[in-house]
Amino acid sequence: MKILNKYFIKCKECDQLILLQTSEYHDFYDGDDSYYSDYFAVSSLEEVDELNKKYNGLMLDNRYCYSVRPIITLRGDVEIASGTGTKNSPYLLR
Repeated sequence: MKILNKYFIKCKECDQLILLQTSEYHDFYDGDDSYYSDYFAVSSLEEVDELNKKYNGLMLDNRYCYSVRPIITLRGDVEIASGTGTKNSPYLLR
């Protein structure tokens, strides 16, 4: 696993502070790389700092991420037809 990026963001709808971590797993499935985005609810920038110092990417993922990650393989010609990726406006693919 390789951590690509970490971001400190705020939800536009509810103001929840979030640590966003993007990861890449090499040759995860049938020789293809898999990419994940994990969202961790935090209370402050200080908590983000503490988590970054205390846990590496995989440790953070294992400690704070309780989820199922579906794997969807899309053809290269799939495009986003509409939507913004939010609950009220999900992506529609074609």
